[in-house]
Amino acid sequence: MERSGLIFIGPLIGHDPNDPYKGQYDEEIILTSSDWYHDQVPVLIEQMLVTTNTQFRPPFPEALLLNDTQQSKLHFVPGKNYKIRFINMAAFASVLLQFDSHTMRVIEVDGTYIQKHNAYQIRVAPAQRYTFILNAQPTTRRNYAFLASLDMNRDFANDPAPVYPFNITGYIVYDDAKALPNPHVVTNWKPVDDYTFQPLECGCLSNTADKVITLDFNFGFDTGGIPR
Repeated sequence: MERSGLIFIGPLIGHDPNDPYKGQYDEEIILTSSDWYHDQVPVLIEQMLVTTNTQFRPPFPEALLLNDTQQSKLHFVPGKNYKIRFINMAAFASVLLQFDSHTMRVIEVDGTYIQKHNAYQIRVAPAQRYTFILNAQPTTRRNYAFLASLDMNRDFANDPAPVYPFNITGYIVYDDAKALPNPHVVTNWKPVDDYTFQPLECGCLSNTADKVITLDFNFGFDTGGIPR
């Protein structure tokens, strides 16, 4: 949506009247992530498509946001169950997510229901969606933190020393009168392997293919020396 030169973005949610997990959660919460660039797209493209960019480096963002802010709070009531729709609206990087003392029970990925799968960490690619259930703690004894990190590494799982310069601590708030906890710290990111997910309904692939097509791609330069 564009109005007076401004562009507005936001999630568009379609509710399934036949949700197989209906009745297993009390409320629904939308949580979005986005990488924040200080320059607009035309400027970023000009910076990238230059002959000096011999390493094909894309524009890197300046910050990570949750629900378009760096002060994200989820208000929970003890004993309730919450369906969290996590949407990565980032343009460049995946987002890693972990909650303190709240296990994510993943039930849907990219619009496909899966068999409920417990996860302590998830990695969500740009434009990807995860839906999971969080079971609230039984008391308001304290508030809890959660951490989102922007994965700007070439291959975080195999890089010898991956770095995460952009992190946000959000909060699950049970009692506004109580202090917020310290920022959540994750010493090692090892998100759940989504290959272990099983569809809720059998959508099994066939064992053999009639023909295998291989598509190879690589970076290159055009005749003017511009990276493509």
